[in-house]
Amino acid sequence: MAEAPANSPLGGYDDEFVNAIDEDWQCGICHLPMREPILTKCGHRFCTQCLNGYFARLERDRQPLICPVDRNNLLRDKDIFPDKAAERKILSFVIKCTSEGCQWTGELRSKDAHQSECREFPLNCPQKCGAGAIARGEISSHINKDCPLTTIACPHAQIGCTAKVQRRDIESHLQSATKVHFDLACVKLRKLEEKVNTLETRQMQIPGVHTWKITGFSEVMKRAKSGEQTEIFSAPFYEHGYKFRLSLVPNGQSSGKDTHVSIYFVLMKGEYDALLSWPFGEEVMFTLIDQQEDPNDRESISCTAYAKKDENCFMRPVKNVNKGCGFPRFVSHDELKGRQYIVDDTVFIQIKVFFQLK
Repeated sequence: MAEAPANSPLGGYDDEFVNAIDEDWQCGICHLPMREPILTKCGHRFCTQCLNGYFARLERDRQPLICPVDRNNLLRDKDIFPDKAAERKILSFVIKCTSEGCQWTGELRSKDAHQSECREFPLNCPQKCGAGAIARGEISSHINKDCPLTTIACPHAQIGCTAKVQRRDIESHLQSATKVHFDLACVKLRKLEEKVNTLETRQMQIPGVHTWKITGFSEVMKRAKSGEQTEIFSAPFYEHGYKFRLSLVPNGQSSGKDTHVSIYFVLMKGEYDALLSWPFGEEVMFTLIDQQEDPNDRESISCTAYAKKDENCFMRPVKNVNKGCGFPRFVSHDELKGRQYIVDDTVFIQIKVFFQLK
């Protein structure tokens, strides 16, 4: 148990006990349940602090050391003994928690352990904002919602402001950064207009959707990093008569070498090529599926490639396959380990091919 403060006149425990404490366990000086009890040769018990304080006063007045109860002479080294049995008994007495709102009761010896985790125990704000006593269970809420010294993001973060200031300084920031926020809002508006235009364009398109399931992905990545098999291919897909497949380079190539997964769209020689329009001129979207159970929580990663009519990879295939078109830095190895992109050692890659309505 923690010792009583050195400047306290009372050496005993002033806790709120569930049951009344018999006089046998009370200090003969402070009349509280004894803290670190000691026993005199004449059979009286006191708190160590209480008796030491009493002796100090006698010594200051140049008087002999005597028992406070029966006035018998005492020698410090021979007539006073620690009373461990009494201490164990007193520490077993049941007390109530002193924190307002806490219903805990337990043995006196468990007081410190309880107070170290009691949600109602009063503490000061760890950021020293001067808010006064706060219940331990409310500290997190205080820091997140109320503490003026907590650093928070600008309320205009959604339009691109990256400033982070203490809560007490947020109004000052808003006043001083008005022009910056206006400029960011204009940029946000332009991007929103571009997105709306893109969505309007896509409403005039029909997407062909295909999914590539890659199982045993850890082994695929291991073989790629060792150089044993650096590239894997999906089964062929057909969309509007065009034949194609996907190529995945798990350990990356070009600018994505050793850091990213690379992915490519590869046109293949098909049985309907003579009837199709060339060069291939459509929009292709690659998506790494986030396999979170709730679709609303998914954060899938998508990249879109746009066909350029003067690139050989979009011409009518002369050989079995054309050169691929895609992204050397489709997704980083670090990103791949996050969220639920790999579940049960399986990855899902989705491809959408958009065709303009004629």
